[in-house]
Amino acid sequence: MSPKIISKQEEKWSKELPERKSNEYKYSRSQTRYALSNLFNIDPLEVPLEASPGNAPFLKEGWGYISISHCNDLLLIGWSDQKIGVDIERSDRSFSYKKIVKRYFSKKEKESLERLNESRLQNIILSNWVAKEASLKWQKGKLFKDLFLWEWDQEKKLIHHKSLQFETNIEIFEYKDWIIGVASKRVIYPQNIIICSN
Repeated sequence: MSPKIISKQEEKWSKELPERKSNEYKYSRSQTRYALSNLFNIDPLEVPLEASPGNAPFLKEGWGYISISHCNDLLLIGWSDQKIGVDIERSDRSFSYKKIVKRYFSKKEKESLERLNESRLQNIILSNWVAKEASLKWQKGKLFKDLFLWEWDQEKKLIHHKSLQFETNIEIFEYKDWIIGVASKRVIYPQNIIICSN
């Protein structure tokens, strides 16, 4: 297990959070510092990470782009030299998929779901959700303002923002017990995605 190293400012911010949120915050920031310190071959505290609570973390100009996502048992850290958004969910996650479809899916997406049998429905809905969340992070948008405006074209591996006319590549794949989404302007090849877990 990697050491838990956070900056003095991150330590100060963590003390202002409820205990559970504080532990999540310290874990995610320390693991991000540790992973990037190995990538850049520098001390974790030298990683130019700006990561205040409640805001998307970012690196200083010239250091690339990061995106972080976590579910109840895994932290996902995405890094690229181009803007990136990532999301992760457990593939067996229990959720009210009918409410999610009603609130966040477009008419076109709803129609495509009607052709699926019940056994595939939940997996496709969860994959769509992951695609939307990863794209939202790529956009740096707002959950309730933008999420329902992203429309996933599963066959073309593209996702489109209906209001802002943004379009980006989206790759959705399964890794062990999780579904992962990666959004980027660059065409994404799963074989080029490096996954490290412990």
